[in-house]
Amino acid sequence: MADRYTSWFSSLDEARTATVSRHFGAIRDAFATRSITVDCACTRPWYAYVHPSQPHTIHMCKAFWIARR
Repeated sequence: MADRYTSWFSSLDEARTATVSRHFGAIRDAFATRSITVDCACTRPWYAYVHPSQPHTIHMCKAFWIARR
C-alpha cells in the first residue's frame, strides 16, 4: 500500500495523507449518496476530469479508453 501511495501522491507526510484521506472520503460519500453521471463524450487527451461547477459528473476522456486496453 505504501508503494502505491508514494507512486501516486509522493512521499508520506501528515498533511498530504490527511488531504488524500479527506478527498477519498468525499469521493466515497458522493458515490454512496449522490446521483453520479459518467460522460463518455470527452475528446481531450486526458484520462478524466470533474468540473468544479458539476462535481457529480465524471468526464471520461481519450487516455482512459486507451489505457484500459
